[in-house]
Amino acid sequence: MAVLRSTGADEVLIERVRAGLPYVGATAGAVIMRKSIDTAIALDGHTDGTSLDNLSGLGLLDAVILPHADGQLSPYSPEAIAEVARRLGGMLGLTMLPDDTALLVANRDVRMVASPATA
Repeated sequence: MAVLRSTGADEVLIERVRAGLPYVGATAGAVIMRKSIDTAIALDGHTDGTSLDNLSGLGLLDAVILPHADGQLSPYSPEAIAEVARRLGGMLGLTMLPDDTALLVANRDVRMVASPATA
């Protein structure tokens, strides 16, 4: 978010998505869609050398996205995800998003879509 803000890309994304441009974001790219990036901070902490005094996101989604919710990728173990989920549990709209799942947002409708099974 610090880089998006410093380049003005945050405002461009907001404008374009509101105008109907499809947006695809994985991991932090999904987290930045909401009003705050606090779930990313809860997962990864602060990034060295990057100013994260402002934790606001793009404000385009009400859901609180916790990516890697299945705990399958290092360093996001099931125990680490469970601890973050426990800390965030009081947040309205907490959405546990496994790595093989996407959120499909159309207008105000938000639904999870699982990846097709692979052979």
